[in-house]
Amino acid sequence: MKKSDSCDDNRFFVVGIGASAGGLQALEEFFENIPQDIGLICVSLL
Repeated sequence: MKKSDSCDDNRFFVVGIGASAGGLQALEEFFENIPQDIGLICVSLL
């Protein structure tokens, strides 16, 4: 197995999302509408 073959299967991105309390509804809508299998780990800060 090539090194590049094994790395591509395990890639993901960490995304930080910040919002004030007024942005809670927007965050809920965002998470309801993004696909679950896009390779992202989302960290939400309120």
